[in-house]
Amino acid sequence: MRENKFYQVATESKVIPEREEINQEYKWELADIFQNDEEWENEFKFVSEKVSGYQKFEGKLSEGAESLIACFRFDEEINIKLDQLHLYAMLSKDSDMRVGKYHSMDDRINSLSAKVGAASSFIRPELLKIPDEKLQNIIDSNEDLRIYKHSISDLLRSKKHTLSNPEEKILAMAAELAQTPYNTFSIFTNADLKLPLVEDEHGSLTELSHGRYYSAMYSKDREYRARVFKAYLESYKNYLNTFTVLLIEI
Repeated sequence: MRENKFYQVATESKVIPEREEINQEYKWELADIFQNDEEWENEFKFVSEKVSGYQKFEGKLSEGAESLIACFRFDEEINIKLDQLHLYAMLSKDSDMRVGKYHSMDDRINSLSAKVGAASSFIRPELLKIPDEKLQNIIDSNEDLRIYKHSISDLLRSKKHTLSNPEEKILAMAAELAQTPYNTFSIFTNADLKLPLVEDEHGSLTELSHGRYYSAMYSKDREYRARVFKAYLESYKNYLNTFTVLLIEI
């Protein structure tokens, strides 16, 4: 029912409304993640300062259950906070792709995620160096570790696909760079691309958006669907060379 109501709201206006013109009920409630940008910055600083904490676990995972569970809990804490930071920055950016501040926040959290990935990259190969039977005994020896039993089993199945510590670190450090084609296309299609006006079902000119495109695909008017489909894709066709380069760089 709410989905149908959304489609109705999306097509009521002929011109794409600015975000401040949209009712609050149709916006993400970012305060459920962080109350404001300042709170996000404080959490970002906290995680940035904690990254070096991975060093105290490196080379010690085979020592016993205490070392292992301490590492797992530390890694969980960091990654839960990273997920919250990333979600807030991503949704803030996606609310209006023209706002540079949130692009910067999203870039920063992606960079921090890459640093965390590099700092924690030793965990998988180090665990896999432990003989399977010994690792299983360590897991079984501590009640708190048993919740990780399934994760460890999955890890063991990926043993032949896991690289050495230095190689896993290189892959983790490359994660940010690998996002460049996606980020470039995302900025282009959501901020810079100008979609055309199309005659709607009632003979009025309506400015297309990504949401209105998908809404139009549910229309019972076949000719209207065809007009929207062709006009929407024609907008991308004008930048064919740009997209070709992005695909080559992937």
